[in-house]
Amino acid sequence: YKDIEPYYTRIEREVGVCGNRDGLEDLPDGEFLPPVPMKCSDLIVKRGAQKLGVKVIHVRKSTLSRARGARPACHFCGNCMAGCDVVAKYNSADVHIAPAMKTGKLEVRHNAIAYEVPVSTENRVTGVKYIDRETKAQQEVYGKAVVVSCACVQSVALLQMSKSRLYPNGLANSSGALGKHFIPHFTGGVQCFLGELIGKPPVNDEGFLDHAYVPSFMHNRKRDYARSFGVQFNYQNRRAVGWARDIPGFGRSYKKAVQERYPAFLTFSPYGEMLPNPNTYIDLDPDKKDKWGLPMARRTVTWGDNDWKVFHDMTAWSRRILEASGAEILAVSDQPRTNHELGGCRMGSDPKTSVLNQWCQSHDVKNLFVVDGSVFPSASEKNPTHTIMALAARTADYLGEQLKKGEL
Repeated sequence: YKDIEPYYTRIEREVGVCGNRDGLEDLPDGEFLPPVPMKCSDLIVKRGAQKLGVKVIHVRKSTLSRARGARPACHFCGNCMAGCDVVAKYNSADVHIAPAMKTGKLEVRHNAIAYEVPVSTENRVTGVKYIDRETKAQQEVYGKAVVVSCACVQSVALLQMSKSRLYPNGLANSSGALGKHFIPHFTGGVQCFLGELIGKPPVNDEGFLDHAYVPSFMHNRKRDYARSFGVQFNYQNRRAVGWARDIPGFGRSYKKAVQERYPAFLTFSPYGEMLPNPNTYIDLDPDKKDKWGLPMARRTVTWGDNDWKVFHDMTAWSRRILEASGAEILAVSDQPRTNHELGGCRMGSDPKTSVLNQWCQSHDVKNLFVVDGSVFPSASEKNPTHTIMALAARTADYLGEQLKKGEL
């Protein structure tokens, strides 16, 4: 952690992260803007969780609670996942890429479908081959170094497609580890109605989505499994009411039941950490091609015994917390579902069992780097974006130093 802590701080300063300094062992504090207030429903859950010795904290999120530069503070206008017109919510295009383009040192090639990272006979990558989405023409760009950052599965797929005489099983894959150790987060889920809010007047509290979070608490408790889980909750939007299909009744009484429960509906989603296993991996489908004639990436996921133990326990704890909060349970997931995709091109100190070194640099090809979720050797239960960005910043520093020294 000490290796990347300075880069967490750098990213927090660059993007703006709101949250509270809670002093938690398993969720270190950072340089935060003030947290946003919890909603009434959050406080109800917090009170219920406290009865069980479980903490509910203010959510930590890259959305501004105070204005910074040209970016205003969040004004709670609506569903953040639909985009943020004023850039209170961080996005890379506005906060990082647009300023970089103004320097004149960055060119963005839009509509480029990358299909190969070629390697020379001297064992150096030379650039990227791509298809122009609009003209359908095959193009190629050249560089002293290549950084692959296609969001986990597609990064692995691009390297697997980049076969050559030197690397017949995929670029930088002398270890045979490329595509293996795929460890996506898995989620459960409970839908419920908070009893205290049934029949209350509806309020517009969709802005900013989730305001609270249940951090890992099982990591230092006795249990029969490895790793832990956290819970993201109360991020549902109010425009979707698919849950109404599951409310019993008909006619006027049915409408009344739905109307009364509308302000009380809550989604409670625990996130667990998957352990690597040989039956969970990423490869190229030999039979399916995309519209560009490229093999499609294929995910194969098999849950291990430990994954099932985590899933069952995080589901049981979710029920306990909600029942202690006076909730009326509507539905409970009975199967884990994959979420954030991680692993498949993992870092490691041993070139025989990993693809990259500690700088996200290929063991095999010195001027090839990968920076996204695929590099994770383990996942934790926490949202991965902050760590992805911190690792990318650390890799960028190293890459810059190596270029200055003439090492690449």
